[in-house]
Amino acid sequence: VGQAPLWRATPPVAEGPLARPLAPSRPDDTMLGPLPPARSPLDVAAITPAKAREAAFRKGNLVHSLLQFLPEHPVAEQERLATDWLTRPAAGLTAAEAATLAAQIVAVLRMPALVDLFAPQARAEQRLAGIAGGQVIVGQVDRMCVLPDRVVVCDYKSGRHAPRTVEQTPVLYLRQMAAYRALLQGLWPDRQVVCVLVWTELPRADQLPDSLLDRHVPTPGGGGAS
Repeated sequence: VGQAPLWRATPPVAEGPLARPLAPSRPDDTMLGPLPPARSPLDVAAITPAKAREAAFRKGNLVHSLLQFLPEHPVAEQERLATDWLTRPAAGLTAAEAATLAAQIVAVLRMPALVDLFAPQARAEQRLAGIAGGQVIVGQVDRMCVLPDRVVVCDYKSGRHAPRTVEQTPVLYLRQMAAYRALLQGLWPDRQVVCVLVWTELPRADQLPDSLLDRHVPTPGGGGAS
């Protein structure tokens, strides 16, 4: 008759940093400095904070949706299509608000700095996943374009006041884009990776310099360098 083996309680082996994916929108769940203040409908209307947040969230979704699908349509039709879509009852906007937002979105599409990102070969809502700097990175960029000499990616920041200078970009956003850059550099080591933040309210496109992103690359056991 056999006997049960001698069991000895032992602690589990500590899991390495790869066990917890790094989400670039919240690199390591730490405080990463203040974000730009949000533009609230409370500035223009007497509504409750909860409804203001709901309105801002809905507006952000409208902006992202139009910037995703409008580039597929002829340039001459984009503003009309945007206005028609925004004046639907489901959008929850007045005619004047719809016209203003449509013009703002079209202004983003016409920015010379974003011409590659709105070209036919560019990709919208591109998901990214991989390992860089000893971290599993899982995320999504709003637009991405792979060119023979470079890879260009951008993230939209809607409903936020833009910082006065690129150097004042919030750390959270820098670490977000540095994580994407590190992942893409591993996929295309022979090409420059260009990261752009698009502040849709202005609109303004900020190309983030490598010297700024280099301070926030993902590292083993942490969200990025400090």
